[in-house]
Amino acid sequence: MIGPPGGIPIALPVELPPGYEPPDFWEHSTDVNGRVDARSVAFLPTAEAREDRQVATVRMCVEADSIGHGPCGFGANPVERHVGNVRVLIWLPDHDPDNRAAWRTIPFTTDLNDARWLR
Repeated sequence: MIGPPGGIPIALPVELPPGYEPPDFWEHSTDVNGRVDARSVAFLPTAEAREDRQVATVRMCVEADSIGHGPCGFGANPVERHVGNVRVLIWLPDHDPDNRAAWRTIPFTTDLNDARWLR
């Protein structure tokens, strides 16, 4: 489950970059009023990509674009994307240029019906 309804929407890639599988663990944080103010997920490499050491686990966090750097916190050199009114921060520990380019250019959506890999 992606998390409770309300608050900040999740932004997801329309298609997963090569070497990644759909996540099965989602997190969220809430503000002082109990509304979801950030959603995060980790994308794990497929077994094949893990064995070949092609890519590493990617951590992604979504927060409101209007609050500056908020509940997602800071990390070293994230890829930053914007989808509607949300900021998507993506941390890529492998620093592979092809993997970084894939996460930087794949289309993102806040409409879960458009995320084909969720079906």
